[in-house]
Amino acid sequence: MEATSKVSIEENMPGSSSSSSSSSNRSLSSLYIVALTEQEAKDKDPDTLPEKPRPPVAPQGELVLVVGPSEVEIRVYALILSNASPVFASMLGRAGFGEGVALQDATPSNPARIPLPDDDPAAMETICRVIHGKTLDAGSPGVIDASPSEVLAVAMLADKYDCGPAMALAAEHWLKPETMEDMARWGYICPKRRDLLIAAYWFKHEKGFEAGSRRLLAEVSGSFRPLAEGRESLDENIALRVAFALEERRNELRLSLYTSLMQPIINPPVCKCARTKRRWWRPHSPRPAEVVNSVIRCIDRDVMSRGMPYMSINEAIRRAEEIPKNVVKNRTGRSAVDWTYPDGDRVNTVWRPWHKGLMWHRAGEFREKELEGGVCLRCIHPQMRCEEPRHNEGRLQEIWEWLTPGAKTRLRHVDGVDRVADW
Repeated sequence: MEATSKVSIEENMPGSSSSSSSSSNRSLSSLYIVALTEQEAKDKDPDTLPEKPRPPVAPQGELVLVVGPSEVEIRVYALILSNASPVFASMLGRAGFGEGVALQDATPSNPARIPLPDDDPAAMETICRVIHGKTLDAGSPGVIDASPSEVLAVAMLADKYDCGPAMALAAEHWLKPETMEDMARWGYICPKRRDLLIAAYWFKHEKGFEAGSRRLLAEVSGSFRPLAEGRESLDENIALRVAFALEERRNELRLSLYTSLMQPIINPPVCKCARTKRRWWRPHSPRPAEVVNSVIRCIDRDVMSRGMPYMSINEAIRRAEEIPKNVVKNRTGRSAVDWTYPDGDRVNTVWRPWHKGLMWHRAGEFREKELEGGVCLRCIHPQMRCEEPRHNEGRLQEIWEWLTPGAKTRLRHVDGVDRVADW
């Protein structure tokens, strides 16, 4: 079923051979809606085999949760549920609540019943199985290998009942880095994997969120709005917040990459071979490598300046490293000369021209310094606090340095934060 679903969604992704002719007139949003709608219809196909009924979570439990409009009954132990969730502990431990009063006289033969009509039955059952240690039960499929949409539903419900710490091991399995690295393909967000990033937000799982956002920042070339397609209310607001943070960070990375690659135009390297003939009356001064400068200007004009807003970070790095030969030959008169990198540096045991060596080294430095992490979850989550200096004081200092004098006069210090005065 998983392989069939994967093929059906990949066929609707832009760039596939089966949809190249029909998707030319469709927007990216419509493609995502079509793919998700077809997947939901296939999941509800009556020809599919029904799942085996799962065994009860706690057969001798003294508490029954009646969940959802369909009133699905989930039998649990009240003590385990209270230890995992402070919300349930408050409901069941106080005599002032009806739930606590009903639980006082509850027994395994006469369990107490608590209605939860607004919750998702499948997500609640998954949470109960995890905290009761029933995830490896042979008769309970789908708990360990839950789909991304199921993981998101569990994450939202875990946040509602404040049982995220009790679900930490399950979240670690669902949001492992190798799974999050498959968030994007061919420059687009994978429709089936997009829910995992929002689930990492709800779980407050920093490693999973960083791995998924790093993949999206490096691979996606278009908009991040598909993260919020088909969502409603609070789920949509959270997805838009994540999309805005990704867009802001990607713009910073694009500008940083472009500045790093085009730096030799402003400060060209010195060519040791371009020395003028030494005269005793004129001191020697090395000359910049005009060939390198000219080639990089051509790359800027023909590739980077035009395509940077429409390329992903990985695509921009690839184009910088694999400079087209026609650009070099058509734009420089001395392109046939083997201009090696300063001090005879070798790249993969192959001598490279100066312009290729410069691009290769700068792209490598950018990967190590800028692409080592994704979006910081602590910076965008209202319930978390980022203590990284470069995300707080360092960033504010950079913004302050480039503010105009008029903008600085409008700021006033309130509660330790610079705020714009009302007008």
